[in-house]
Amino acid sequence: MRKILLSLFFILLIFIIFHVYSNDHDLTKISEEINNHLKQGNKYYNNAVIAINSNDTYSASKNCENAISEYKTVQNLTLLALSEGKNDEVFNRYLNLVLKDIENRINAVNELKLAIEMISNGKNVTAREHVKNANYYMLVSENLEKEREKIMKQYPQKFIQVYLLVLDLGLYVA
Repeated sequence: MRKILLSLFFILLIFIIFHVYSNDHDLTKISEEINNHLKQGNKYYNNAVIAINSNDTYSASKNCENAISEYKTVQNLTLLALSEGKNDEVFNRYLNLVLKDIENRINAVNELKLAIEMISNGKNVTAREHVKNANYYMLVSENLEKEREKIMKQYPQKFIQVYLLVLDLGLYVA
């Protein structure tokens, strides 16, 4: 009887370890994808700003569309990570900050798109207002990144093993 209980215990332990590893592995993969798409979105955003500053509205528009696509992918992956994540308050708080950040980045790109439209219509004063709004949204994003960094510093053990989401900003200001 003791051997049977011991065998059942080990089988249960193996199942639990496999399940935890599987979830951790999935979260790590999602985290890497989030980081990659965020970097790519930032690259497109920066290219859009450079194009706007060069009055290349076609290139700016294309880069805005690509940035939106990348940021929407980050948004979807973050929602997936939240739904598949553990009931970890710290990790969930971190991911919710990522969602707020992405909302601000998407708003910034939408403001750039409006600025491009205004430039195309010769309304440069109005275009500048939209560029200022885009800069504001990106500043909010930078503050959200600082909040995420604080969480990572407060709970390094949670982010070293599985949940490492290093989100590079590297953003230009128009």
